Amino acid sequence: MSTKQRVRVVTDMGCSFRPGDPEVQDISLIPLQLSILEGGEWKTKQETEIRPGQFYNIMQRMIAENGQLPKTSGLSPGIARDTYLNLFKDQQAEEIFSIHVTKAHSQAMSSALIGAQEAKISTGEDLPIAVMDSKSLSLGQYWIAKHAAWLAQKGADLKSIIDEIAEIIPKIEVLVVLETFENLKKGGRAEQVKGRLASVLSSISIHPILAVKDGRLNIFSRARNASKARNKIAQMVGDMGEMIKMGVIHTNAPALAEEVKTSIGNFFKDKIPVVDAGPALATHAGEKAVAVVAQKK
Repeated sequence: MSTKQRVRVVTDMGCSFRPGDPEVQDISLIPLQLSILEGGEWKTKQETEIRPGQFYNIMQRMIAENGQLPKTSGLSPGIARDTYLNLFKDQQAEEIFSIHVTKAHSQAMSSALIGAQEAKISTGEDLPIAVMDSKSLSLGQYWIAKHAAWLAQKGADLKSIIDEIAEIIPKIEVLVVLETFENLKKGGRAEQVKGRLASVLSSISIHPILAVKDGRLNIFSRARNASKARNKIAQMVGDMGEMIKMGVIHTNAPALAEEVKTSIGNFFKDKIPVVDAGPALATHAGEKAVAVVAQKK
């Protein structure tokens, strides 16, 4: 007899997967929102409305024609609300665990909180929905959501899942090398980065390696250029100690990602997934960014 699953897990597409991907068949995905210039007008689209691979053509066109980037605005509270209500009604969830891309650089979590409150108001019930900050992104966020789903399938209740996930979150590390900093500056994210990134970017002889620490981007190390920075990441992986997961994410740079994967494969012998980061992250990172995501033991 199988264990009853009382908790359903929700996350957003900041995890770099799409609805229908086999990796997230046990997780409910909420799309992030993008505003795109079309015919001189800003139009809001859900990430699910943009075909895989189409986004980079859109971003290139906007930069060439208007010098503008797409705008990101978290997720729709209404879609979050409906997702929660449908899980309670159609899948007979008793509790919901909703984990989201780092709130330090996205409005997704605050929008999910609004959606949870709207769900409670619409039913007149104090629905058990826990909305949590992954303090990570892409594969780091996905691993957290996936572990929560695994716990739920084993019959864990909401409190047990929250407690165990709280222990895992600090073990996720993300090291990022951007090819260009134009998107980061245009999108206003450079000013949000700890470590005086804005002043570092004015130096042509320093190429920072960024890290996501406690949910925020900050400068972790430096190299002379992007190529040397990618090589240095591989060396840094060797100094991380024992890892139980390792992955590579990229923004329209599969060849560069495979090079980094090969390099870190010298230190990590298990499977190393490679995924495209997705439109929302690519908007701020720009093309040809590569990152290593690791989970400490």
